[in-house]
Amino acid sequence: MPEGDSVLQLSNRMQWMGGRTLTRSDIRVPRFATEDLAGRTVTEVWPYGKHLFMDIGGRVLHTHLKMEGVWSIHTAG
Repeated sequence: MPEGDSVLQLSNRMQWMGGRTLTRSDIRVPRFATEDLAGRTVTEVWPYGKHLFMDIGGRVLHTHLKMEGVWSIHTAG
């Protein structure tokens, strides 16, 4: 189970995303599955306890890694 320090480390690893524009998004929560964040710029990534937040073009994406959560970053190609 990810703990707060794991989320802090993930946040630190994701700082490179600041200022970059998303080319694709895939949100798997049915209520928000149609939300498309592609074309929006990441302005900030920060942890709060066991939660990871990202400001993406004025929309805040909230992630809780739960028991087996992971983030995947894929390069275009």
